[in-house]
Amino acid sequence: MSAVIARHAPNWAACLLRSSVYAAAAALLTGPVLRHFGDWYIGWPGDPQQFMWYLGWVWHALLTGQNPFYTQLINAPAGQNLMWNTSILAESALFGWLMTWLPGAALYNLLWLINWMATCLLGDALLRHLGVRPWLAAAGGLFFGGMPYFTAQSLYHLHLWATSVPLALALVLLRALRHLPRRPAACGILIGGLAAFQFYTSIEIAATFALTLAIGALFLILTLRSRAQQAFRLPLRTVATALLTAIVLAAPGIWTLLHGSARPQGKLLPSEAYVNDLLNFVLPTPVYALHNAWTTNLSLQYTGNFWENNGYLGIPGLLWLVFAAARLWRIAEARAAAYTFAAIAVLSMGPNLHIAGRVTHVPLPWLLLEHVPFIDSALPSRLMLYGDGIAIGLGFRALEEQLRRSSRPAAARALAGATLLCVGAAWWPVTPYFHSPTPAAARALTQPGPVLDAVAGRPTYFLSTDTPDVMQALADGGYRVPMVNPYGYTGNPPPRRTALAQMTSVLNPNVPESDIRAAAARALPILGAERLVYYPVQDGQRLPAAAERALTALLGPPVAEADGVQVWQVPNPLPHP
Repeated sequence: MSAVIARHAPNWAACLLRSSVYAAAAALLTGPVLRHFGDWYIGWPGDPQQFMWYLGWVWHALLTGQNPFYTQLINAPAGQNLMWNTSILAESALFGWLMTWLPGAALYNLLWLINWMATCLLGDALLRHLGVRPWLAAAGGLFFGGMPYFTAQSLYHLHLWATSVPLALALVLLRALRHLPRRPAACGILIGGLAAFQFYTSIEIAATFALTLAIGALFLILTLRSRAQQAFRLPLRTVATALLTAIVLAAPGIWTLLHGSARPQGKLLPSEAYVNDLLNFVLPTPVYALHNAWTTNLSLQYTGNFWENNGYLGIPGLLWLVFAAARLWRIAEARAAAYTFAAIAVLSMGPNLHIAGRVTHVPLPWLLLEHVPFIDSALPSRLMLYGDGIAIGLGFRALEEQLRRSSRPAAARALAGATLLCVGAAWWPVTPYFHSPTPAAARALTQPGPVLDAVAGRPTYFLSTDTPDVMQALADGGYRVPMVNPYGYTGNPPPRRTALAQMTSVLNPNVPESDIRAAAARALPILGAERLVYYPVQDGQRLPAAAERALTALLGPPVAEADGVQVWQVPNPLPHP
């Protein structure tokens, strides 16, 4: 009996060693942020601060009797449907209570570190489940943690760099398919719960995860043929429980998505822009350490932006993938995985082939998905989340196969190590990873003082070169200020959309003072703003002189100033410009 227990007991020393290596890698990447944990944050200004606002929202809404799926604190007073935006309700519900003690930047950084560690450990577990020996699987955990997709998306998008959630769901599904669960209902609850968690983290990733599963299942059926039925032998109780759990948990969000107020209309983003250029699979963008001036200039020609160019595997990674497919080709499941990777890679290139930023108008299969609900608003380039995962799984399983069958173990281990070093060097991020400080202006909205007193509870339009930057300060200040600006997707009527567009001219240095005054006079009453705030996103940044003169002529002198922030009261009615 003791021998059985010892055989199945976890090796805590090995777990601790693996975790220490993963933590050391995270510390190497984020060293400056760790030293300023509550003030600096991982990534560049913009979307990270949006996610800081969302992280505390669910608990704030519940404690103040508000609907967590909808807010009037963004796009005030009209409001914003959060199910149509990247509101990370799952992470907010799980971790948002920590905003009572932690500033938004600290919680954002903490989630990045938790996700890194969880992804590394889950990747290690998945590879060991595929039969990869412990030391090799431990190395594979690092590759899952630092997959190229994650490196690029870490610049901005929490809902996309939360890779531990789809990886956990993939691992649970794989285990259930390969070994019948001893507790079918409990397994179903776990699968359904993870699916719902992913739904509330990112509807896009939930939809593309289902798409990838469908593609993989199709290729598995085609490769296994008569044995296909054995590969899908989940107990009916597991399937039913998983579906019931997912539907029950996701039902409020689905209802809000389909029938809630303030829903946007039409396609959210153009699928032709955010695609993987053919050259992106080979050449690194500026987020990888291996980039140089030539690759950077070339990557800046791609459509979209370089943090959405998610196809990069590099020459070492592509050669590794070819080797893996050839080494494992006799295994039907590996062939299905290779076919799935190829399909995902082609789909990630969007509706037309792009080469060096030029749209060739060579049609690609994504055209067939452009009218599929939920998939139609997904960005094709992001599909490489699954491409990277499949490539890592195939690559490490092939190295394991090579080690098992080699007649020269030492040489095989050396070759495996050299392979991992080459691929790892090609994938390694810029170190330390990109990070940003919280602007000094945030103090004016988070600490008691004249600025916060002037705007608390008042619908406020923020003049800023990057709207989401202010959301960090609004969250840290306790959600006391309704922001008239929208950020994300709204159901605004045309007059409000026009007024918002007119306000963007205020910060344009080429617009005459009289035009600024006229635009603000037309727009502010339509928007329902009671206060107008200039918020500098960089220390020392100033409102253009023409804009300051125009606003003072229209609204009077600022009623409060601190840390570069200026507050104007909007009279009702406004004087004629």
